[in-house]
Amino acid sequence: MKASERLITDLEEEILFRLSLQKTALPLLTIVECVSQHMNRYVSLGRTHEVLEKLEASGFTYAVSSKTKKKYKITTAGIAALQADWIQYSRNLYGS
Repeated sequence: MKASERLITDLEEEILFRLSLQKTALPLLTIVECVSQHMNRYVSLGRTHEVLEKLEASGFTYAVSSKTKKKYKITTAGIAALQADWIQYSRNLYGS
């Protein structure tokens, strides 16, 4: 599948997927660790933060601030984007 056919990038997809598995908001460092582990490559703190800001601006995530740190959670729009991306991927893969 061509990158231009994707609704979201692989990194955005992975971040949204990891957030969708959680009932509570996750801190940035935890997201970096989960994403790096599951993508089998190092994803920097800065790059992850940049993507989270983009996802937040798109309405796919939101930040919850506490006294010590910012935590992130997926929105219903984020879940819908993730599902739409998977449907598009399946259609491209299976030609339907």
